[in-house]
Amino acid sequence: MLVVVPELLSYRDQLAETFDEVGVHVANVGRPPIQQTQVGRAALTLVDCCLSDPTQQDVAVLSSSPAVTLGDDSETVNTTTILSLIDRLPTTDLDRLQQELDDDPTTAIDHFREDIETVSSASREKTIDALRELFDAVELESNAEQLADSGEGIELTALETVERVIDAVETVEFSAGERGFGDGTSVDPVRYVADSLEGQRVAQRTRDQKGVVRVVGPQDALGLSYDHLHLVGLTRVAFPPNRTRPEFFERIFETLPDVDTVDRRARARYQFAVLVGAAETVHVTTPETGADGDERLPSPVLSEFARVTGLEAETVDRGVASAGDLQRELAGLNNRERETALSQAVDEQMILLRTAETVRRGVECVENRAKTKLTSHDAQLEPETVAELHETEALSPTQLRDYARCGFRYYAERVLGFEEPEEFPTEPTPLDRGSLVHDSLESFYADLLSDTNGPVDLADYERADLEERLLTSVRTELDALNAPTDGAFGDRWLEQLLAGLSTPSKNDHYGSDHPHRGQDRGLFIRFLEYELGADDAVLAVEEPLDFGASGDEIRVTVPDGREVAIHGRIDRVTVEDDDGVAGIVHDYKTSDPTTKLTFDGVEFQLPVYTIAAQRELQKQYGEDLRYVDGGFYTVEPPAEVTRKRSLQKTIWRKDGDRDDFDRFLNRDIPERIADISDSIGNGGFHTTTLEADEAKCKHCQFRDMCGVRHHRRRERVAGVDDEGSYVPQRAGLTASTTTSGVTRRERPRGSREDDGRRRKRC
Repeated sequence: MLVVVPELLSYRDQLAETFDEVGVHVANVGRPPIQQTQVGRAALTLVDCCLSDPTQQDVAVLSSSPAVTLGDDSETVNTTTILSLIDRLPTTDLDRLQQELDDDPTTAIDHFREDIETVSSASREKTIDALRELFDAVELESNAEQLADSGEGIELTALETVERVIDAVETVEFSAGERGFGDGTSVDPVRYVADSLEGQRVAQRTRDQKGVVRVVGPQDALGLSYDHLHLVGLTRVAFPPNRTRPEFFERIFETLPDVDTVDRRARARYQFAVLVGAAETVHVTTPETGADGDERLPSPVLSEFARVTGLEAETVDRGVASAGDLQRELAGLNNRERETALSQAVDEQMILLRTAETVRRGVECVENRAKTKLTSHDAQLEPETVAELHETEALSPTQLRDYARCGFRYYAERVLGFEEPEEFPTEPTPLDRGSLVHDSLESFYADLLSDTNGPVDLADYERADLEERLLTSVRTELDALNAPTDGAFGDRWLEQLLAGLSTPSKNDHYGSDHPHRGQDRGLFIRFLEYELGADDAVLAVEEPLDFGASGDEIRVTVPDGREVAIHGRIDRVTVEDDDGVAGIVHDYKTSDPTTKLTFDGVEFQLPVYTIAAQRELQKQYGEDLRYVDGGFYTVEPPAEVTRKRSLQKTIWRKDGDRDDFDRFLNRDIPERIADISDSIGNGGFHTTTLEADEAKCKHCQFRDMCGVRHHRRRERVAGVDDEGSYVPQRAGLTASTTTSGVTRRERPRGSREDDGRRRKRC
């Protein structure tokens, strides 16, 4: 039997896999270029490395090749780690790759580079020997033998081709030297090897032709003997093949009588006639569409053959030929019909038994995930399993927020421990900006707090002193920041932060006097000016929730009497002393935050920090403490510095009062914390009930596996709520509070307490 495929090189691997699945032994699956074999590609890459310095891409090719072994038995080279790093690094420099790798792969790459250098620096007479030693160092021969033992016999043929080319180059070099032509000015022997390997093709070796199906291209089929012929894929595009020269050159050749060009159509008719005439039976196929989905027309040769013989083409149902076919066949079937179709497909050997089992499990998963109620396919774990995998003795406000956004992402990141790969940006990231601003302001106020035993009032300091101290704090934190701040983009980034701070002689990024030429006043000088205009004093910065009294946690009493431990750090606490003491918790944000998500049960930092500060300030000031409030403090480069509306002010704006504020802190927040703590402990890690934007689905690395269905969000919200899992109010459930978390009620004008009318400085 002979199978002839006009576009064989494009489908060679696919055909080999298909025949292998059905247990048919094939030979002569074309004569692919040597670079399409594992051994050939590895040899060409090694030779190229000897001609020019190896790059990350070269290491990627070699480390992932089964024909190459990098390093010895004591050096572990993780190919996945290397490839992942190469994809994320912003440069192709091999030294940078080695800086990010562990010791073992770095040592292996060092040894590889030394072997490459040995070949590159060898004398002309010793170059070929050094090249052979390089191939031995990466175990090219032994790996080719292992590939051959596993059924890749073509790899041994490729190895023989490589050795034959090297031997030929060595013979030429020896002959040239004997005849006095080896004067060192001709082409490098390694270059000869590279050029010679490029044009080589490799044929599959077959010892026993009995029971073997040969798969070849039309040109290689001529002269072969066979009984049964299969011509696969005779389309207008593939047979006769398209021109390989531009139309301009085709016209030139047609006008030159001395240039004998071959008529592609005539050659195709000749090949078709010879192949068909030598076979007892012929089976010709033409696909309706190509791999790209475009429609394919039959070959004109086939159309002419049908006209002459009177034969007509038949449309054949391929059955289940791919995963897509299988899915289309099963779509719309009920359980009984689907099971019957799967059993029939297995009996007729259209699919394997394990494929049918995979389909059954997949259908069950899809059906369950389509339900509004929670099922076993919605990341529902037993409490015992959660206790083994996840530490839940103390939660942080960030953990509470992450679970409220999406339980499945919380499960993947915090329970299973999946992490996003480290990125290597070419300029500072928003995370770098936030870290620098937070750490610099903390360091600045910590330095001022060390001068006094009480709250810090900036009015007690000279402005020049404050600017210099702030600049010193920023420089200290900038030195500790691992971010790319060099170059024009880095200078511009630093200017947006530091412009106008202190003096030009002390600040290299002071900026230009002309705003249109640069940033005249950066974020930190604007922050300092804003602070000097505020009538309050800083009490503490970057404190644990309990202010370091007995550990980094507080105990929040939930409605059923239990206590849930919460840990974290407060960015800053300030105090106002006007008819009593008022405390304000500030949470720095280098973006544009909103308190809406706090009242709607998604964010927890402000209320939890406010509760913690309230407890501590109550100890210090007793009855003099009127209240403790909390709000976001926006410090967003290049110019946004403002204190957002606080929690209490937001409630007042919604016609609430002090009692509403107290209920929010002392009843609503503990209830939500208890619900989240119970949901985590009970193993309820369902997908988000929020809208895609609010859940940050666009930037989630697990969005391809979670199976969330946003178009059925409201039905899922009701189903999840029935199961007792936490659903943030933001998800759309009706409750006794509005979207601001405050019960609306009519109150007489002027009934707001006097504290509400006083101007707040936060």
